[in-house]
Amino acid sequence: MGTSWGLALDAAADDIGDRAWPGHPFAIRHGHDPRIVLVAIALHILLSIVYGLFLAFVLPAVDKAWAVLIGGFYGLALYYINFYGFNAFSPWFADQRDWLSIACHFMFGAVLAYVYTTISARRASLRSRTVDTEASAIEGLGRAE
Repeated sequence: MGTSWGLALDAAADDIGDRAWPGHPFAIRHGHDPRIVLVAIALHILLSIVYGLFLAFVLPAVDKAWAVLIGGFYGLALYYINFYGFNAFSPWFADQRDWLSIACHFMFGAVLAYVYTTISARRASLRSRTVDTEASAIEGLGRAE
């Protein structure tokens, strides 16, 4: 498609139909239909949430460096699924297979894993502080008797 919106609009075509695809005779020629752009954005947000929840479920407890590497490879797996697996339903995805798409998927997975491990570590730290505070309060009560 030649624009930064190309991939998103191609993905929206799955939900809206071929009208979003630039090769279709009834495709919007000048500018982008706001409905198509909104569907494309909503679809990407929804898929990102689903993919993120799945990664959070399967990511092993490792340090951040390993998590980022695993996340990057997770992103590459998503690239393969999106651009080769879904290609049976959306043949126009084949036009979007390039190094930019590969790099974006790798970065998506890496950043997702980094953010998840950071949030997970912060929650674990807060829980341990809460347990330590409660334990010392209980010990203090035992000494007062």
